Order: sequence, then C-alpha cells, then structure tokens
Amino acid sequence: MRASYDRPEPRLVPPGEYLLWDEALALLNRDLERTVPEHGPLRLLATPPCDEGEPECAYVALANGEWHGNPLYLGSAENLAVALAAIADATQ
Repeated sequence: MRASYDRPEPRLVPPGEYLLWDEALALLNRDLERTVPEHGPLRLLATPPCDEGEPECAYVALANGEWHGNPLYLGSAENLAVALAAIADATQ
C-alpha cells in the first residue's frame, strides 16, 4: 500500500512580499484582463519548504486558487525582465 502525500496548504502571498514578482504579475494581469477577463487576476501562492532550512516555494495561481507546475525560481525576483519571464512561463 502506498502512502498518500498531502500537498501542503498554500498561503496567499500578500502584496509587497516579492516586489518584482508583484510588478510582473500586474503587467501580465493587465494583458489577461483585456484578452480573457472571465478568468480573473492571477495571484501568487506559497507553500512551506519541503526541507528544513530551504525557502518556501512560490507559484502563480488562478483567481480561484488552483495551481500546479514548478515553483518560481527565487533568483528571478531580482530583475524585472527575468521576473516577467518567470511569471509568464509559470502562467502557461
């Protein structure tokens, strides 16, 4: 019998915690509002680290809280162009 893995409960990342990701997400949300307004704005969620001493994992999530895929690379939050590329890639 396989043990089930419970995915950790994500938390909503408040504005200002990751400034460049916030800025990149705002740019992306502005474009999405014009093309697919029915989906609502994307947002950032974070889960606790898998290993002690590691940083938490941040994800781009749909307005309803659904998320999947790889977490955002923390180094991408240091430059707006890289942050925008990371946010756009995670959105896909």
